[in-house]
Amino acid sequence: MIFAAALLSGFVPTALALPKAADLLKAKLLADVSTIEPGRPFTLGVLMKMSPKWHVYWINPGDSGLPPAIEWRLPSGFIVGELQFPVPARIDLPGGLVNYGYLDEVLLTAKVTPPKDLAAGTSLPIDSNVSFLVCNEDNCVPGEAKLHLDLIASAATTAANEELFKTWAARLPTSDANTSIRQSWQATQEGNGAMVSFIVDFPADAKAEKPEWFAAPGENLVIKNVRIDRPDKHQARVMFTLEPVAGQKLPGKISFPAVLAYSDKGEPRGMSVSVQIDLNKTSPTADAQPAGR
Repeated sequence: MIFAAALLSGFVPTALALPKAADLLKAKLLADVSTIEPGRPFTLGVLMKMSPKWHVYWINPGDSGLPPAIEWRLPSGFIVGELQFPVPARIDLPGGLVNYGYLDEVLLTAKVTPPKDLAAGTSLPIDSNVSFLVCNEDNCVPGEAKLHLDLIASAATTAANEELFKTWAARLPTSDANTSIRQSWQATQEGNGAMVSFIVDFPADAKAEKPEWFAAPGENLVIKNVRIDRPDKHQARVMFTLEPVAGQKLPGKISFPAVLAYSDKGEPRGMSVSVQIDLNKTSPTADAQPAGR
């Protein structure tokens, strides 16, 4: 496999005759409005459509890769929020490598707040520079796209692309008050090996089919394997057992920011959590601090 580092350094074997990035990924800049009301937030999105069997990456790409990056150029006074990534998919590659990302298409979004003093009828140009790495199981191709969109200021908001933005908003990881990490866990250290396990109670109304663990940046142990079990035959209860890479010693406090993904009636869903385990406590507890979108 050709890794991102080699590609970004300019090394692409000519014998491969790889397609151009623009032929593998089509990007389009969209908004959930066509007219902007002064001071009222709206959402921008970059829709990426990939060729069959090619993918782009989540914020944690897995064993290789780089996530897409978007540089916004907005009119004066506009404030743009953090780029939002939907729940990813697990992409298994030859040789046991695993990527986290998106096949077929993905909409990356950001909330935008316009100033309160926009004059009605003002044309508002919006630009974005998108950089990405698009890969299949054998090769990766870096690319970029310069995108443009014109919106109009108005006394009232006019919605646009409603179904598209609604579909992808539902796929963003949420912080769900009905989700909890049970206050029981096991953390063992034997020689160079370690194991941490804990139980997650998903929302009672979710079947939580095909549960997955996607470690977010900031985890202070590098995880090798994650085993997923359903104890006591509870449909909404899942046990995650994490096996850190050999040679790591368990720190006094373990941090596991992650997205816990699952399928609900065939639709990808997920929740952001940050599991904090303090091994110095005499009574083991695990606290799940929800993380917002």
